[in-house]
Amino acid sequence: MLVAIALSFLAGLLISINRVIVARLSFEIGAMASSFWNHVVGMIFMLLIVFIPEDASTVLNISSIPWYCFVGGAMGAIFVAINSWVIPALGATKTILLVIGFQMLSSTLIDFFFGRLHSIGNALLGTCFIICGFLLGLRRSKT
Repeated sequence: MLVAIALSFLAGLLISINRVIVARLSFEIGAMASSFWNHVVGMIFMLLIVFIPEDASTVLNISSIPWYCFVGGAMGAIFVAINSWVIPALGATKTILLVIGFQMLSSTLIDFFFGRLHSIGNALLGTCFIICGFLLGLRRSKT
């Protein structure tokens, strides 16, 4: 459990740093181009990670995977492109708070739909706290 928590913290750190770097690159070459290079480098990195320890035939056996499982890649690309546009306008903190807030809201609704929530009230309260944090950040920046 502690390893999973530590890896979650690391993932949060890495995504924050990645969003800022990709947004900075979007100033130089544009949002879509920075998203493209983010995914090209990510693909090369993943190919190295996957093919070094694994048998290539296992990795490339995609015939048993349902088509809709590949939609995640497109969603990830859209996510990166949107962040490349939004972070320069709102800043990293506000953008990430909004993303996390609405991610929490949609995750809560998905978990509720599949019966995986123990307390929808607690989940919605946590989501409200995240959104309130964003709103407080907006209020402070106007003064």
